[in-house]
Amino acid sequence: MRLVTADEMRQIDRYAIDTVGIPSLVLMENAGASAARVAIEELDGFQRAFVICGRGNNGGDGLVAARHLWEEGKHVEVFIVGDGELSHDAEIFLRPVEKLGIPVKRVTAPPAELQQSAGQLIVDALLGTGFSGEVREPVASVIDAISSAREGGARVLAVDVPSGLDASTGQVSRHCVKADVTVTFQFMKVGLATYPGAAYAGRVKVCAIGIPDVALDFGKRYQLVDRDVIRQWLSPRDPFAHKGSAGRVVVLAGSEGFTGAALLSARGALRAGAGLVSLGVPGKVYPVVAPVSPETMVIPIGDQARFGLKDVEDAAKLCSNARAVAMGPGLGTSGETPAFVRELLERVATPVVLDADALNCLGGDLSPLRRRSERGWQTVVTPHPGEMARLCGVSPAEIQASRIEWAWKLAGVGVVCVLKGARTVICYGGDCFINPSGNGSMAAPGMGDVLTGVIASFIAQGMGVLAAAVVGTYLHGLAAESLALDRGIFASQVADGIPATLSRVLAVR
Repeated sequence: MRLVTADEMRQIDRYAIDTVGIPSLVLMENAGASAARVAIEELDGFQRAFVICGRGNNGGDGLVAARHLWEEGKHVEVFIVGDGELSHDAEIFLRPVEKLGIPVKRVTAPPAELQQSAGQLIVDALLGTGFSGEVREPVASVIDAISSAREGGARVLAVDVPSGLDASTGQVSRHCVKADVTVTFQFMKVGLATYPGAAYAGRVKVCAIGIPDVALDFGKRYQLVDRDVIRQWLSPRDPFAHKGSAGRVVVLAGSEGFTGAALLSARGALRAGAGLVSLGVPGKVYPVVAPVSPETMVIPIGDQARFGLKDVEDAAKLCSNARAVAMGPGLGTSGETPAFVRELLERVATPVVLDADALNCLGGDLSPLRRRSERGWQTVVTPHPGEMARLCGVSPAEIQASRIEWAWKLAGVGVVCVLKGARTVICYGGDCFINPSGNGSMAAPGMGDVLTGVIASFIAQGMGVLAAAVVGTYLHGLAAESLALDRGIFASQVADGIPATLSRVLAVR
């Protein structure tokens, strides 16, 4: 599903109005009518609706919605928040509301009626997609009153975006409406698809309001990953396939005391369908790893408990026959291991998926990634927010506050960036994908190790690096969802769920 930022939506609106010639009043009428229809379809059972409008065009959408709810036989009261004139279009739609006798009040404080709104509908039409930053008074107090009313049993429908939510980033003000349903117009907004905004939006309904698809060709390309996106890259396996044609993955992982991460990464690669998986481990941990995974070819490299510079040659030779290399889980960051990682990145032209300690070994030096890109060598990095913070030289809180922008920034050195977390962000070139699959049960050790192997597996099977990252992340999350458990799942269970999940996605057409 295509997503747009607030700025892109403004450009799309202007194109529809100025170039195509669709009157802005037509778009506003369609938007408000859609909001009323969704209210009836999704939240019916109310007899009374409080429509809370700002003075801009979002308020105009609310005025149209109020009229349509009144026409459906609902008791409607409109509150316009703030002093000053309405926008031109909103003023035009205020007139029929007043002429129909629908009560309209101008307020500069929370209306007392909201205190008796249990079981009723509140329509939030205060602030639209143009909002960013912090909400000011009197709107802030009204938003707080809406929140209190919702806690008391009222249901809330947000028009376009919940007021107080940044439509481009998903960041929320200290005062932000939490909606049961958000009806957004023509195109899904980025801020509704990523956290924390997604938690405030409730169920999101996208309603067309008459803007032609040709108007969508603006700015960066954002998409919310769904099965349609996945199936453009994922296809049934050739019945004549054999293990040699299904792709070979080399996993370089593990160190003394951290063998589980290596095994989980190899397991992810196998479960995602790689024909051959070779797991290169430090020599001293080979006796621990080799008996545990009979389907994996475990290969000792060197004679130490962790990788060092003298192991680069053997590791590079092992990688030379692979279609994809996964490196990082359980490597550690002490001794010569950082130098091993850096040197290997200069030697291996095969696509590489870097995770965990391979990223930590880089610290804040992105030059090895940049050089790989300049040589035409493909790299996927899969940091969680802490690893991303170390790569970018900022705090995890800064990463979480602007996840998409930081993912774009790291992708700018020429890598596919998979910034993990709730609604994983995947950026590369001019594309940004937001992954909705997965749930809180994935807050468990080893999940990222499995994902590393899964992505490498799809690259080895012939997918492009961006496609492999998107498909792998989506299926990984979907496999966790299929376990239908709130917590206590193992990363190995998610890996083992990948084959059935993949088959289900392919079967639904």
